[in-house]
Amino acid sequence: MKIVLLQDVKNVGHPGDVREVSAGYAKNYLIPAGLAALATAGTVKQAEQLKKAAETRKARTEADLSGVAEKLNGQQVEIAVKAGVEGGRIYGSVTNEDIAEALKKLGFEVDKKRIDLEKPIHELGSFPVVVKLSAELAPTITVIVKGE
Repeated sequence: MKIVLLQDVKNVGHPGDVREVSAGYAKNYLIPAGLAALATAGTVKQAEQLKKAAETRKARTEADLSGVAEKLNGQQVEIAVKAGVEGGRIYGSVTNEDIAEALKKLGFEVDKKRIDLEKPIHELGSFPVVVKLSAELAPTITVIVKGE
């Protein structure tokens, strides 16, 4: 049975894809769940238009992200925290959330989940941190942790 996918379906395809699946899978799961529609001339044409619109949107987003990546790459972010007298250890830690807030103050709206920090920072100093904007774009910023 030919169907047009309306949403992402694992191991089947992405929205707008026309696929051949078993009749039972289509009638009992995909169509009732709103994940797919029966492939007719109209739905196939509509799916192609949706795919083109999605590709255009993705290209525009990638262009915007590449501009942000250029501005972010090499950026230095300073975070002031309370620190102990000896050894450069800080009270608490600097997390990806703290880095996201510091970037926001500099004018960059970055989701904390996109900041690739292996573990929270527990000492004073300078640390390279990767910001994953997309699969291809991952600029590196420098986080400078200073004592107050």
